Amino acid sequence: MIQLELRIVSDPNGVERMSQALYSLMPPVQLDRGCEGSRLYADPGESNSFFYVEEWASQEDLEREMRSERFCRLLSVMESSPVPPVLEFRFVTRTRGLDYVAEVLPAGTEPG
Repeated sequence: MIQLELRIVSDPNGVERMSQALYSLMPPVQLDRGCEGSRLYADPGESNSFFYVEEWASQEDLEREMRSERFCRLLSVMESSPVPPVLEFRFVTRTRGLDYVAEVLPAGTEPG
């Protein structure tokens, strides 16, 4: 899985416009066969700061999307930020859950 993570700040007078622009990118990408989800968060500490995330099944799926018109619109939204946005691609090679906790902690013990 690959995560696209964008941290972006809006002009204080353009918060609603930035929110709508980012939100409008979500429905089309969620219909893409390689997209495993997208989310938009507002930073509670900074009312004009957003965190946008997409999750992709494979590098090929993400790269195909990066050549799309929708991705060009995302880049356009990024250009509207008054401060440089932070765009990161996280290549997740393995995910584990409670099985990992059970493996690390001996039976009957509690953390701490």
